[in-house]
Amino acid sequence: MVVSLFLRIFEVEPDFEAINRGLLFQQFIEILLNKLRPADPEMRSFDFAHKVRLLAMLARRMSDENRYSLHETDWNDFLEQYFQSLGMRKPDRITEDFIDSGVLVKAGGELFFRFRVFEEYFCAQAMMEDPAFKKRVLDSYLSFANEIDFFTGLKRNTLDVLEYLGGILQQAREQFPDVDIRHLDKIEIDQVLVRIMQETGPKQEDKQDIIQRKDAIVDTIEEPPVRQTDAKPKPHVKSAWLRFFLTLTLYARVLRNCEFLPADQKSLALQTTVLDSCTLLAVFFREAENIVNTADDSVKDALRYFVGVWVPLLVQTALTQSVGNPKLEYQLKALIESASTDFVRFMALSVYSDLELPNHLQKFKEFLSRLENPCLQEICLYKLLFYYHSRTNASRPTLTYVEEIIADLGAKLHKYRPKERGKYMQSLRKGWLNRRFVEGEQ
Repeated sequence: MVVSLFLRIFEVEPDFEAINRGLLFQQFIEILLNKLRPADPEMRSFDFAHKVRLLAMLARRMSDENRYSLHETDWNDFLEQYFQSLGMRKPDRITEDFIDSGVLVKAGGELFFRFRVFEEYFCAQAMMEDPAFKKRVLDSYLSFANEIDFFTGLKRNTLDVLEYLGGILQQAREQFPDVDIRHLDKIEIDQVLVRIMQETGPKQEDKQDIIQRKDAIVDTIEEPPVRQTDAKPKPHVKSAWLRFFLTLTLYARVLRNCEFLPADQKSLALQTTVLDSCTLLAVFFREAENIVNTADDSVKDALRYFVGVWVPLLVQTALTQSVGNPKLEYQLKALIESASTDFVRFMALSVYSDLELPNHLQKFKEFLSRLENPCLQEICLYKLLFYYHSRTNASRPTLTYVEEIIADLGAKLHKYRPKERGKYMQSLRKGWLNRRFVEGEQ
């Protein structure tokens, strides 16, 4: 029942996202395992801390053996060995207690965690107790991203993990030495890929080799160990760009959890996260030219528009989902003010605005007043339209303020006449954007 109620939160509130998954599940497990309820006489000596440790050892064993279940005989042997090592008597109803709580399930003579996420959480608990297991998890970090997320969320001050991933991230970044994110400020919608290729791409003699490759991006990073399981094998990552993206995403999630780090360390890590997100985008622009050049002429323009406008929005959204934490407010403010390029400022400002931090709309308006690049203006237009149509709980004055920003940006971007401003704003209130009108075809 408790499990169903907990999962119901995600069903009723699909946008619900805990800032710290580790702490969220810690509270959930405390409820499931009856931490605050007086224990019955049989289980009194086996309290909540004992239960968590036992389940953590179970999760570790399953991980070590590359399996997600134990046969009932193996489970009983595991219990006997565990309690014998502690010099304690095994409670008679321990198996039934875990099954009744909803943490474990028995079926077909096998015992396993009811949900995969439970196994991941208790693996994180095992990492807290056993440095050797923690090292093994970090060595296969791409296979244990959720476990690392839980671990850093529970600890909230894991500078060692952040620095470890930062070193891997630097190696991944070095695979693209010819990419300069300053050129992102110069992109144009109609020539977004050509411009990036001219300024940051490979030499002409190297292009034919790139076209002939099956994968657009060369995988030059050593393949890390990947946990293999019969239940759900995880494939190797064979793209340097994708590996860069996954490593950066995990790095950002760890940063989001590291609330107790000193401010200067959080600022440096946040700067790394945002700058590398821009690097990812620049690499994608460079490599996507092959896809566009081989596409049918009838779709090339639409494909260029998608890559130039929508891909940056997708990368920025992924950035917010990974690093977004209101407790990084001061660090985001500082990065917005010190950003060396408009694109970096846009990425940091969008995270700040996605979190609806103080004066975010005013900061967005100020940024737009100085922005000259039409492609980035177009990206900002869709970002603001998303805010306008998705924030259903916003007050009428707030929506009016967003309307004014969008109308001013539309006038600047699409050059419609002042007398058409009211008509344009009416189209916003109807819940859709009249693209033909905006583009001056009416």
